[in-house]
Amino acid sequence: GVQRQGCEALGNLSLNEEIRLAVAAKGGIDVVMNALAAHGSSVEVQTQGCEALGNISFNQENRVLVATKGGIDALLKAMGAHGSSVQVQEKGCEALRNLAFDAANRAPVAAKGGIEAVVKAIGAHESSEGVQRQGCEALGNLSLNEEIRLAVAAKGGIDVVMNALAAHGSSVEVQTQGCEALGNISFNQENRVLVATKGGIDALLKAMGAHGSSVQVQEKGCEALRNLAFDAANRAPVAAKGGIEAVVKAIGAHESSEGVQRQGC
Repeated sequence: GVQRQGCEALGNLSLNEEIRLAVAAKGGIDVVMNALAAHGSSVEVQTQGCEALGNISFNQENRVLVATKGGIDALLKAMGAHGSSVQVQEKGCEALRNLAFDAANRAPVAAKGGIEAVVKAIGAHESSEGVQRQGCEALGNLSLNEEIRLAVAAKGGIDVVMNALAAHGSSVEVQTQGCEALGNISFNQENRVLVATKGGIDALLKAMGAHGSSVQVQEKGCEALRNLAFDAANRAPVAAKGGIEAVVKAIGAHESSEGVQRQGC
């Protein structure tokens, strides 16, 4: 009880930027880590502990601290022990997502099995919008590293992101994160071929078509199409499937969005 409620309290307090720095400075990371270690069988403690580490890790300074103190291992242990828990998987993916915002954390997350854990979570909980959203964003952040994005593709990352986009077509959040993940994965030439072969062009255009009013979906969709079009073999398929019209429409509909204008142009 105390561990669960205490972790949740620290997690909620850490939604404030200044306060999360104080939580870290005053021993919050350590007690959350201890709670996770002492109550490995408790879904509630593992959920709240993962959420607390995730919220604490919104700060770059705290991301370094959480990783240094063994947070990556603790999160992966929680996710491995509670594969059937939607809550643990969602909060675990969210925390890994936040840690992977820091370039220095991407290689350790990948080396310790983070790609496999996230791919497994997305695959096991297709009906959970939260797991799909957080999982796609985690894979997207990890894929900002060149070597890691190759591993994401090799370990099924493209497939689970495609499935997330297909299963949650009405969710702006999943469509945004799915488009971003495909875009980041597609920074590699090898991956651009794979994404296109697996139907990525169609998935991106479908997302953009369904969410024309969403600045986020349009920006991330344009960015992903941009990356795919770096590959000469993808340009004709993008154009043939309606990519030119989709990008022109996005630019025209969101004139005030610097992101849409930049990625579209």
